[in-house]
Amino acid sequence: MATDPATIDAMEPPRLRLTFEFDLDTDSVSGLLRGGAGDGEPFSGWMALTRAIELQLAAARSTRPAGDEPTSTREAP
Repeated sequence: MATDPATIDAMEPPRLRLTFEFDLDTDSVSGLLRGGAGDGEPFSGWMALTRAIELQLAAARSTRPAGDEPTSTREAP
């Protein structure tokens, strides 16, 4: 029994594709993080990379249609 491709697409959670561009000429981790809209978020250091990821996720989530609430994968303690 074949599954309708539209059904499969409806079951897939929304995803965000990120592209990392690392500067190879620096000692610390630095570069540019590009999100779905192609906007670049520069970073220098691990904490800044984490923040760049958070900013890209927040931007992607803010453009989701109403009623398309994110689901948590964490279990309550």
